[in-house]
Amino acid sequence: MGSIFNPSDLEATIDRINRLTPNTPAQWGKMDVAQMMAHASKPFQVATGELKLKRNFIAFLIGGWAKKRYITSGQPFEHNSPTVPNFKIVDPQDFEKSKAELIAKLHQVSTGGHGGLTKDPHPFFGNMNGAEWDRLLSMHTDHHLRQFGV
Repeated sequence: MGSIFNPSDLEATIDRINRLTPNTPAQWGKMDVAQMMAHASKPFQVATGELKLKRNFIAFLIGGWAKKRYITSGQPFEHNSPTVPNFKIVDPQDFEKSKAELIAKLHQVSTGGHGGLTKDPHPFFGNMNGAEWDRLLSMHTDHHLRQFGV
């Protein structure tokens, strides 16, 4: 996935989301497709400041290293990477509602531009500029769309 702020990249991502069905199987992990879309919306809530999470001790220790490894380098997330407890979705989710929310969050961040992003530090990676938020959100969304084969 390219940039959320690039209209053609955004539309390509939304097209991938629209190829999902309630029965699309995961290629790895424990979430079903509706749970995945609800989960994928959470980082957008952090990026816009709607969801505030505190940094823990581990984040202070290794967040900068992890930021360089993943965000700066663009190295894809590994399958079954650890999930922030606030992002774990274990209850059944409505497919259409989760899908609409994820698409709405993509549009919200895209139209808000860098100015619509929080100035608060990321709860794990620390201080991030607009390009880093874009890369993180794009990588995370792409990771989970690949999880479901789109």
